[in-house]
Amino acid sequence: MKNFNTNLLFLFLIGFFASCTTNKQIDLIVYNAKVYTVDSAFSIVEAFAVNNGVIVELGDGQDLLNKYDAKEKIDAQGKFIYPGFYDAHAHFFMLAEAMDEVSLLGSTSFDEVIARIQDYKTKNPDKKWIIGNGWDQNLWETKDFPTRDSLDKYFPETPIYLTRVDYHAALVNGKALEKAGLDSAYLVDGGLISINEDGIPDGILVDNAMQLVKNHIGLLALGSDFPVEHFNPLYGFHAAVARVDSKGYPEGGFQMENAISREQALRGMTIWAAYSCFQEKKRGSIEKGKDADFIILEEDIMAADVAKLRNIKTLRTVIAGESVFIRNAG
Repeated sequence: MKNFNTNLLFLFLIGFFASCTTNKQIDLIVYNAKVYTVDSAFSIVEAFAVNNGVIVELGDGQDLLNKYDAKEKIDAQGKFIYPGFYDAHAHFFMLAEAMDEVSLLGSTSFDEVIARIQDYKTKNPDKKWIIGNGWDQNLWETKDFPTRDSLDKYFPETPIYLTRVDYHAALVNGKALEKAGLDSAYLVDGGLISINEDGIPDGILVDNAMQLVKNHIGLLALGSDFPVEHFNPLYGFHAAVARVDSKGYPEGGFQMENAISREQALRGMTIWAAYSCFQEKKRGSIEKGKDADFIILEEDIMAADVAKLRNIKTLRTVIAGESVFIRNAG
């Protein structure tokens, strides 16, 4: 009995000391970095820990390495880390959706537009809406904007929504207008409902007016306007702070009174962009409890020469703690 109690005590002590010395298991520690957290104080830290795709702690790298047993460790080698960049004005989903839409890119006449829609309808007879994209009247012999007349003639019972190549205008037919309850024109803040000589909507909707119909389809938000402009976020960062294009034109910057600071530009691409789509509690900064979305850049965009900003390379992109891009050495 005495030996049994001794052995039990021995096992208890082993378990006790093991529990005191075993570090907590987590997924990832990133250390040896200059981390721009973009929190309210614009704090800079050296390391952070991630578990289950969420940031659990920030601080000194050695402290975190001593505290946690991480499945993966990223030595950033002194490089620069920022929250994931968000494009607050892009048409990314439109681009993705275009893969399942009528492509009108390169059409040389409105007759060709009609023909492409007819072909699409034949191949997709069950579509409740026909969505198309990419028409540009500047490629046609008649440069005027099209109207709904031909669409109404050939597709009287199927709602049609066709975005222009720049995504800032759309042509719709009468059935689409009916679905949206647009039987007359009215003022739209930041948009236009075009009308014919009788004051009836002629099918052209511009900018914000597009949403009056688009919202009935079940879609659709400092950004690039991609794919109209290039999607590289560093191009936008450079333009916002330097007010010049890739060639440095115009010299001295365009309307420099409208330039913003690098901190403002970084906030605009991260926490403010997240705020614009109600995601600021979950994304937009490197803080405890937020998704571990971040990038590692080869140089510091907060200090690099302005002329270098557009060409700074991304070394790693991480989404929810998972590396989705790693630049190969050399």
